Amino acid sequence: MDLVTLERMAASPLGQFRPWVTPEGVSPQREFLQSAGAPNRIFRAGNQCGKTTISCFDLLLDLSGWHPYSRHKPPMKAWWSSLDWEWGIGQVTWPTMRPMMPWDEIKTIRYARKTAAREIPDVIIWKNGSELSFKSAATGRGKYQGAPLHRVHLDEEHPGDIVEECGARLVRHGGSLTASLTPVLRAKWVMDLEQQASTVVVRAAMSDAAKAGILDLSAVETYLSGLPERQRAVRDYGDFSQLEGLVYPEYNDASHIARPRAGELHLNGRNIAPWPLPEHWPRYASIDFGYANPCAVILTAMDPRTRRLFVYQVLYQREVRIAVWCELLRRHLPDMLGAPVISDHDLVERMELQAGGIPTTPATKDVITGIEAVQRRLMPMKDGAPGIVFVKHESGYPHDPIVGRMDAHWLCWELSGYRYPKPTDKPGRPDVRDAPVKRDDHAADSLRYLIMALDGGPGPIDLSSAAHFGAPRAGH
Repeated sequence: MDLVTLERMAASPLGQFRPWVTPEGVSPQREFLQSAGAPNRIFRAGNQCGKTTISCFDLLLDLSGWHPYSRHKPPMKAWWSSLDWEWGIGQVTWPTMRPMMPWDEIKTIRYARKTAAREIPDVIIWKNGSELSFKSAATGRGKYQGAPLHRVHLDEEHPGDIVEECGARLVRHGGSLTASLTPVLRAKWVMDLEQQASTVVVRAAMSDAAKAGILDLSAVETYLSGLPERQRAVRDYGDFSQLEGLVYPEYNDASHIARPRAGELHLNGRNIAPWPLPEHWPRYASIDFGYANPCAVILTAMDPRTRRLFVYQVLYQREVRIAVWCELLRRHLPDMLGAPVISDHDLVERMELQAGGIPTTPATKDVITGIEAVQRRLMPMKDGAPGIVFVKHESGYPHDPIVGRMDAHWLCWELSGYRYPKPTDKPGRPDVRDAPVKRDDHAADSLRYLIMALDGGPGPIDLSSAAHFGAPRAGH
């Protein structure tokens, strides 16, 4: 950036902005700016952490041609999308963006609505040719079709079909998608996008913003202390929401997820097992079939001393034919299982697996009894650690070109949101809470089949009828 341009930026309202920094030197807003070269960026944070503020600053800086980390140069076309016009744009976005506007760089601005009490912008055009249009998710997917774009910013969790449409708008120019959100809806597209290698995720907490002086620390502490435990992490740190009516309220990431580090599995501050898991520990696998919905295969190992179960791999993917799953299982199953693969009942798929050299046994599918069996496993054992542990990797997790990520990530995601429907609250109507909502439950079902088989639910399999494939592979 030349000296004249630098002086213009410094003289504009954008030149007055400073990212917040904690006394320890933590600045998620600065980290978000520095990641502008990434194709996808998500600022996932708690409430009132400056998500919208830094997103407005980032986008205005880019469209003005002043962003030191951007991959794009003016003239650019960009969209800013909020959930609705009146609140999202009229009362949140524009009041945040307007004081930052580099007015000397602006050629014209058109308003969707402008009164003495309220301004809602429609399109802003820069003198350098850049153009920013505002969108509302409430208008539906049809309003998100049009010209190729360089940038799209999504403020809060949008419907998945709109996100898909925005992605299509970015293809021609190799554009950038950014999002700022507190994930109270647990939108699956957020999880999917975060798993892409091209995505940078920046996290921020209300408590950190308070330390930086952006929020009143005592007010934040009072607010958070009054929240239920499952909502506190969402509102403070932007963790994915835990829903009411959970099927497995016993499950939480801190207590059940172990991570490999330096030859050990670390769970909640303690070493829970050696890593890789010992070769002599018996292995078990289960499968829940699917094509339009994901097919889910769970691979586990059991500590023979404590009978603690470790879920160390989960294969999870949709639109993969059963013949391909045969190849995948031959590739990823250990050389010896303690029992045939515990399988969904679909006869054709089981026969194809059998023909492909993968022996199966039908699962016990009683839902309520199976849920109770999983719940017992989730509870602490005598040593204080749970009876089932899920292995996730911070980075470098097992990966397959067809199914992608293969640690327990997707199973944990399902368990954290697996819930019962709301009661009908209508006289004479049956209570619908006896069965969980049939959505995002494929790995959860597979886990239920496996636990029922191992823990002696109705019709347990005979574990002495082992399916032998040779010697177990190292590293599992």
